[in-house]
Amino acid sequence: MAFVVFEAFQQLFYAENFNNGVPMDVTFSEVLKGGMLRWGLWLATSVGLVYYVRKFPVKSGYELVRKLLAYGGLLLLVLLLDIALAALVNMPADEKSWSVFTELFQFYFFHKAPIVFVFLVVVILLVHFFQYKSEIEVYIQELGDLKNTNSKLYKQMKTTERNVMDTAKVIQVRVGNRSQIVPLEHIVWIEADDYCVKIHDQQGKAYTLRNSLKSLEEKLPSDYFQRIHRRSIVNLKFIERIEWGPSASVTMQNGLELPLAQSRIKSVKEAMN
Repeated sequence: MAFVVFEAFQQLFYAENFNNGVPMDVTFSEVLKGGMLRWGLWLATSVGLVYYVRKFPVKSGYELVRKLLAYGGLLLLVLLLDIALAALVNMPADEKSWSVFTELFQFYFFHKAPIVFVFLVVVILLVHFFQYKSEIEVYIQELGDLKNTNSKLYKQMKTTERNVMDTAKVIQVRVGNRSQIVPLEHIVWIEADDYCVKIHDQQGKAYTLRNSLKSLEEKLPSDYFQRIHRRSIVNLKFIERIEWGPSASVTMQNGLELPLAQSRIKSVKEAMN
């Protein structure tokens, strides 16, 4: 509407200063009415263009040239139709002749064709924008649903993995060029060692495993193994005695005494019970 109002003032300016074919006694309201009528007709004729573009949008770079040619041909037809309608609605009532129509057609073609062309191109771009905007919103919603589904599956897999570790009674440790199978029931305690852990068995042997103590704790069956300190996990069945005082400690059956963190006393008591 702002553009149509501006165009009406422009027409009056041209009429008063350059006498471009508009009667000198024309009023602003008449010019505005004519502009609104023309743009209303052009909007109406663009409906077919909108329908075609929505039905046959550009979906890939491979079909870009072919679609642009089709859009260009349809755009040219709509443009010529718009100019012809502009000439028809502005023909004087007492001069209905082909020569007058031709003259008005030429005038509006050179005067309005660039603006109408840009208008129709913007229509094509807007149709693509809103169509793909809707598709992208649906796609984002689907991605959100997929993320939620994958999160649930991930949790199920972690639970399954832990259950498998609970039922699997061994840990596989790489020793040189071979793999050593260490039964869980033979493990006395596990010690944190920088970025690795040391697994101590009941025969006094120690095996190094490249894993964190926290990660290994999550995989071990909690009814057998308990974290008693930030640096150690023990097998409950190998505990000889537990001191619950301020200097809490756990003594294993092989005589090894390990510190018991105050923050771990409650969970160890529950496990023992």
